[in-house]
Parts: sequence; C-alpha cells; structure tokens
Amino acid sequence: MAFPSLPSSLPITEKRLAFLSMFENVNLQYSVYRHILVLETSYKSLFSFIPRKIFEGKALACDPLPPPASINYYDQNYFQGLEDVYTERRGRRQRAVNQRALEDLLPDPIFRQQFQV
Repeated sequence: MAFPSLPSSLPITEKRLAFLSMFENVNLQYSVYRHILVLETSYKSLFSFIPRKIFEGKALACDPLPPPASINYYDQNYFQGLEDVYTERRGRRQRAVNQRALEDLLPDPIFRQQFQV
C-alpha cells in the first residue's frame, strides 16, 4: 500500500508512542531490515530507509544481515572429536583411490598440485 502524501505531523497518542517504542529494540529493527534485504526484489525502494551502518556490517551468504548479538559457533570446540580429513591414517589403498578420484576431478596436474598444497 502506498500513500499519495503524508501529513507533515502526526498526532502524539499513546498508541503511536507504544508503536514507536517497539522499534527501540535493536533486535526488532534488525529483523525488519533482514526481511527487507531478503525480499530485495519486492522492497528495494525501502533500502534508502535502512541506516548506512547496517550495510557496513558483516554479512553471510546464508544470512545477509546476521543479528548483532550473533556469535560464531564454528570454533575449535565445535570441531572437537571430528577426524581431520588430511591425516595420513588411511591405508595405501585408500590413498590411491582418493588420488585417482582427485585426478578425475582435477585433470590438470599443475592445478591439482596447487590445490593439494
């Protein structure tokens, strides 16, 4: 819905003040900004209302605007107990199978060597 024009001032009512106080919550602000960014094609005209500092923050491919209080869960404890795929505990036969698979995926020996390094 678009309004042809907006009044120059709005009456100060309890309902309006309660509505505005909701948006003092930073998490709610980020939620609104995130929805606008995700639905970019439909709401691109609203980008100009998002504060510039929001666009300067970090972004992830899976979430264009992570919550400001988010933390990275992918630390050493997250990977604790997982086998390192680069360890040499595999047998000679398994290493040969892996090498052939890698050669199939990357036929260029120079690029394959660079990739392995």
